Amino acid sequence: MHNNKTGIYKYAKMKRKKNEDKPGCGHYFLALFILFVGVSCMVFGFQHFSTAKNNHEWPNTEATVTKIELHESLGSLNDKSYSVSIHYQYQHAGELYTGIERKNDEFIVTDSEEDLAEAKLTMSQYHVRQKLNVIYSPESPEKSATEPGVRMIDVIILSMGVFFIGFAVLIWFPFYKL
Repeated sequence: MHNNKTGIYKYAKMKRKKNEDKPGCGHYFLALFILFVGVSCMVFGFQHFSTAKNNHEWPNTEATVTKIELHESLGSLNDKSYSVSIHYQYQHAGELYTGIERKNDEFIVTDSEEDLAEAKLTMSQYHVRQKLNVIYSPESPEKSATEPGVRMIDVIILSMGVFFIGFAVLIWFPFYKL
């Protein structure tokens, strides 16, 4: 006599094994989230990178330092990093604009004491009411910088976007079946 229960169990076991090979719904949500982060980094990074790449032709003007700030950030391993914000004002076509330049914010893990010393050295180079030369965009005078060129942070953000997009593709199309 044929045992019907055995056949059902074999079928259910085979169906379960077949479904174990397929990723779940959460797998795709994770990939979409990482893709969103990657695309956001790419857009943000590309905007900053292209602006910085083209700012060599921008005109310059005199600005006045209005505030200097020291920022302390605590990393995931309780390591501290420091950066400096230089706030300044400048005029263009009778309009007053405000700019902020971040110094020492390159996402490079260094020794906290060395990082603090570098930040303090940067702060010592500026003082409130100091005059400095800034460049500004003729099309958008609210965009300005104290130095022309691409900063390392722009390249890092752009690279992070490429990494996250690649990682999302690997999650979406897993290669474990090869």
